[in-house]
Amino acid sequence: MNVQIPIVYLREINYNDCMKARLRTIVVIITLFLASSLGIDSSYAQNTAGAEYFPQYGHYVRGEFLAKYRSISNARELFGLPISVAFISPIDGKLVQYFEKARFEGGQNSSVQISNLGEEIRKTVQPDPELDTSAGCQIFQETGFQVCHAFLEFFNANGGVSQFGFPISNIERRVDGQLVQYFQKALLEHRAALPAVKRIAVADLGRIAFYMKGEDATMLAAEQDGGTIDNVVSLKVRAYPKNAVMPRSGNQTIYIIVQDQRMLPVFGATVELKYTMPAGEIQRVLIPSTTNQNGVIQYTFAYSTQSLGLAKVEVLVRLGEKLLGRTITSFRVWW
Repeated sequence: MNVQIPIVYLREINYNDCMKARLRTIVVIITLFLASSLGIDSSYAQNTAGAEYFPQYGHYVRGEFLAKYRSISNARELFGLPISVAFISPIDGKLVQYFEKARFEGGQNSSVQISNLGEEIRKTVQPDPELDTSAGCQIFQETGFQVCHAFLEFFNANGGVSQFGFPISNIERRVDGQLVQYFQKALLEHRAALPAVKRIAVADLGRIAFYMKGEDATMLAAEQDGGTIDNVVSLKVRAYPKNAVMPRSGNQTIYIIVQDQRMLPVFGATVELKYTMPAGEIQRVLIPSTTNQNGVIQYTFAYSTQSLGLAKVEVLVRLGEKLLGRTITSFRVWW
């Protein structure tokens, strides 16, 4: 399959200057707080409860992702091994983890979804000629395609639509003669060199999609075996106000996200705020609680000022005695 993997360059967005980008980040914040309240990634804290280590690539699978992985008996065959840590993808703001053959993403109602990688990859390749089939097929009216012969046997024996999604192509014959078929969540390949019972296999779309999407390659770095993710060497801090414009007095809420060098959430960090109002009034506060298991904390404070203009909020984050991170956000006093 000739898949072109584009390189995507990501850059930081200036949220103070770009109001549309600010609104998008609020969606990410809401996603994180829903994840926290619904328990989507509650076991991604700095412990090994509900964790399994896979030494092949050096990664843990934890919490609801592990429950999803263990929910089928042949996970290695259908999902493959984990090739990344779990992280918040800057591309879509979802909690994700990549496997050789799939991508897990945090969903609503404490569910974990399998990403539609088949659909995404299908859009990047030219269709090959379809195999002429006339019998032993099942047509899926939802997409208008059919699944036939050994592909249908494998499909039905391994979860069907719930596992693979609906077919989005018929069986195709590649230039090298290999037969393949695309589904919403996967690509099935016919491997003639293998024994008959193993000739249908799930392609490694997880690995392809990781690079195609332009995810951060540092997420592939192996984790240290031993059960913790507390070997944090640097902090990445982001902060956003609930309201971009405010009156001269009121209550403002600041949302803060703290992640480590691998974009993993940092649990138990202390946060100090220094907010400077338009007339130069300065207040400092040490937030009494620490970041939660999603690396998130929020704080609401009352303020009053006589001047219109920009109010700046400096966020200072500490983890232990040595690690330090900071960022600045702002809101405008408008009326």
